[in-house]
Amino acid sequence: MEPIPFKGISMQPLLKDGDLVIIEKISAKISLGDVLLFKDSLNGEFVVHRVIQERPLITKGDWAILSEAPKGEEVFARVIGFRREGRSYSFSKGFLLGLYLFFSKKLLSPVRIFRQISRVALIMTAPLLFTKD
Repeated sequence: MEPIPFKGISMQPLLKDGDLVIIEKISAKISLGDVLLFKDSLNGEFVVHRVIQERPLITKGDWAILSEAPKGEEVFARVIGFRREGRSYSFSKGFLLGLYLFFSKKLLSPVRIFRQISRVALIMTAPLLFTKD
């Protein structure tokens, strides 16, 4: 399958805006740590997120705060690597699972959760704080 341009920040630092994700049809069971390409049922956009729970299927971006639960028919492919600045990178199962464990532990720490909440609060209140009369 042809590589697809990745857009967004939800999978940083693994994937960056402008990377080309390398995908394959899903031929084996979806498992913990896999990175999937699926279509968001609400806005119709394509999403790349990591599997954080197998049954029911729940995914989440490494940098995202919220998780998503795509339906089986919305899942198109498994991401097996990416291209950045002319170089190709491939994922191994151990690599993906290791990243999943690393990010899940980081995201569960109270400091990390507080930092994310602070960022959201700052983004939401910044226009009110810095508006000139």
